[in-house]
Amino acid sequence: MKKFRSPLEKVKAISSQQRRLAQLELIRCLAEESQAEQDVQAAEAQLAASYEAADKLLRTPQTGALLQTLRCRLAADDESLVLAQEVLQAARDRVTSARDVARERQNREDAVSKLIEQQYTEFRRDVQRRQQAGMDESSAARWSPEQGLAEEVINHG
Repeated sequence: MKKFRSPLEKVKAISSQQRRLAQLELIRCLAEESQAEQDVQAAEAQLAASYEAADKLLRTPQTGALLQTLRCRLAADDESLVLAQEVLQAARDRVTSARDVARERQNREDAVSKLIEQQYTEFRRDVQRRQQAGMDESSAARWSPEQGLAEEVINHG
């Protein structure tokens, strides 16, 4: 009997590989997002510490140079926080995109698997039809009316 081979097996293998690569990309993007979240938290903590230091300095008599330094530090910390938030948003966008790609690749692999399953089912039906046709032909040849009549004449003389 002929063994089932689908031409879609190679497509399925490629789809499976693409799905695994998409999953790895998603994992990498999730790691970047996690790092960006930690960076935002660190920047928020730094800004909070700068505001606390500024509050302490403002309660004591200061010179203009210290106040200017304080303003520069607050501005730098604020800019650092904004940058960290932008990086975080970009990482979240990449995660969303990677999830969409991974989902699409999984759906493609599932669709190819279903097509292969349908082809296999059709293959099995075709094999069963051929086997049944062979058995019917064999039965018909054994019990054909001409052969049956000839055997009766020989047997009953």
